[in-house]
Amino acid sequence: MKIRLKDFPELKRIFKLVFPAYKGRTFAVEVQESPVDVASCWDGGTRSYFRLLRLSSGKMLTVSGANPMHPGTLSGKDTYTAKPGYVLVEHCYFCGKDMGLRAYFHPEDVAPQLVVS
Repeated sequence: MKIRLKDFPELKRIFKLVFPAYKGRTFAVEVQESPVDVASCWDGGTRSYFRLLRLSSGKMLTVSGANPMHPGTLSGKDTYTAKPGYVLVEHCYFCGKDMGLRAYFHPEDVAPQLVVS
């Protein structure tokens, strides 16, 4: 679901916290219980960067997926399954074009984030 951040201040705070340098206007939210592919290698001009945020503390973890050049907390794993209390945020480039940010929430966590201001 694509969203307008001005309507959802809590989501805006999450996106700005996770990718503070992002200046684009494309944002999306998904409710996800199935695994998300977090492999993060350039392939034909396409790549995604992932970061994991603990909602209660604001602590961020880098998700490196299968990219051996950037070892991180989840190094060597190709998928991430949503857990309550965490949000996975993806910054995607497709064929060299910035496609924006997408947040993957566990079903238990999405409702509090979608409170309209």
